[in-house]
Amino acid sequence: MTTGIELTVNEQKRVDITLQVGSIERAVEVNATAAQVETTNTQLGEVIDTKKVLSLPLNGRSYID
Repeated sequence: MTTGIELTVNEQKRVDITLQVGSIERAVEVNATAAQVETTNTQLGEVIDTKKVLSLPLNGRSYID
């Protein structure tokens, strides 16, 4: 059983699993919430914390632009 897989914004993760043939009594249960998909906008988003903003090389530009 594979549990505890967490993804953040724009992260890709590959998890290879091997399924074994079991008896007819076994069941496979998959639990997930519905994905929130933005269908009207093609822009990507990212969470930027204060530390990242302060370390930006601005060269006279404003990070707001």
